Amino acid sequence: MAYHELIDSTFNYNGISIKWTSFGSGPPVVFLHGTPWSSQLWLPIARCFARSFTVYLYDLPGYGQSVIPLDKETSFSPTYPEQTKAFCALLDHWGASRDEQSFHPHVVAHDIGGAIALRAILLEERFFSSLALVDCGASYPVDEAFFSLVRENTSVFISLPSNLHEALLREYLRRASFNGLRKDQEDMLVAPWITADGQRAFYTQINAQRNEDIKELMEHYRTLDTPVHIIWALNDTWVPVERAYILQKAIGGTLKVIEHAGHLVHLDAPEELTLELSEWLRSRS
Repeated sequence: MAYHELIDSTFNYNGISIKWTSFGSGPPVVFLHGTPWSSQLWLPIARCFARSFTVYLYDLPGYGQSVIPLDKETSFSPTYPEQTKAFCALLDHWGASRDEQSFHPHVVAHDIGGAIALRAILLEERFFSSLALVDCGASYPVDEAFFSLVRENTSVFISLPSNLHEALLREYLRRASFNGLRKDQEDMLVAPWITADGQRAFYTQINAQRNEDIKELMEHYRTLDTPVHIIWALNDTWVPVERAYILQKAIGGTLKVIEHAGHLVHLDAPEELTLELSEWLRSRS
């Protein structure tokens, strides 16, 4: 089954369509993706938990199957605060569908998904049974040269000829893997971003990521009381492993470093990541 056929449920939020899916049975666990990915990155690992958990996957607004069409008028901007509010609305929707007044899932979050999950807890007062943070972008600063260049020239990048955009995109994404991407993996990762809608969305979401939103979040880290486990790839060049120790010092919790893997630890070390998440979720269930 093609992924767009699997992620077949739609949640309407402030005039935009958020695509999601769920499968399995048991306590709920939500897998949150980061940027510039989609929930498809989590799918092979998430499927491993379907025997023991009800798994929830969704594409963040502006990503994957939730890319906002060019002709769609909306006030939504894919900032950390807006993404968090959309996530919380979706949590309410899932809780209502389970006839649960209190929906307290386990959450597994990668990249900016970690910042969204932490923001939901600390600024939106949501309760999660546990939180696993995987190579997450939740410490300051989040800037890098490419992001700064895009922010300063967003309209120029949006207007790039499609072939130049795709070449830039592929080179950028290759840097996220330590072991190298197979052609089919690379094609899967770039697919949402090489349409006209996707090209605009790619640079729009970069422009929306702001250091001040992370700084605001970090001011609340000392109040976190959710059970948390941090997982980091030793060879992550996007968010270096040093950030893992900084984050652990700020929020507490346990830390596991996975060797021979980069930011795309899902693809570089899927077995190790699955085992680590399995042990963590089993210990919290």
